[in-house]
Amino acid sequence: MSGEPGPFTRQVWFVCHGYGFLAGDFLKNFEALNEKQHLVIAPEGLHRFYLFGTGGKVGASWMTKEDRLKDIDDYILYLDDTYAEVMKTLDINKVKVTALGFSQGTATVSRWVLTGGSPVHRLVLWGGDFPPDIDWDAAVRRLNHLEIQMIAGTEDPYLKNAALEKQSEQLKKYGVNFQIKTFYGGHEIHAGILTSLAQ
Repeated sequence: MSGEPGPFTRQVWFVCHGYGFLAGDFLKNFEALNEKQHLVIAPEGLHRFYLFGTGGKVGASWMTKEDRLKDIDDYILYLDDTYAEVMKTLDINKVKVTALGFSQGTATVSRWVLTGGSPVHRLVLWGGDFPPDIDWDAAVRRLNHLEIQMIAGTEDPYLKNAALEKQSEQLKKYGVNFQIKTFYGGHEIHAGILTSLAQ
């Protein structure tokens, strides 16, 4: 966590990392945000593993194909519990709550925001998109009450322009309002785009 909940808190960010990250490392991407006004919470995926072989650097994942549906249920409950703990001293009507997912974390925050019990104001998908198993007919009711932003680097090898366009068409089909922001760069959190989102 970066920052402390208090009377000067104006924005609360729940940021979900990509595959192979640890929460502490991912949180460093948000150091540009003002700690007095911005509370940033970086939950960590529930599955840790060695990135290379059987030792050395450790990363985390939100889920794998093994027992997939149970993992999804587990992390939605985990994120709801984290949200409840963080927000118990804050007034949802006086702060703006953003759920941001990066890479694999975009599927995580999408499922959480659309099926969990935690109200947020903004959904940011960065370097990834909605998961293919979204029930769009059910999701559109929640999506239409959210500010939705999709962020992508022009050189991102994991989120090609064609995939972004396909996702855009899907959102347009259901009449969902959204914005796309791009930056020159790859699969990364871009500080300039981040600070513009924080304004």
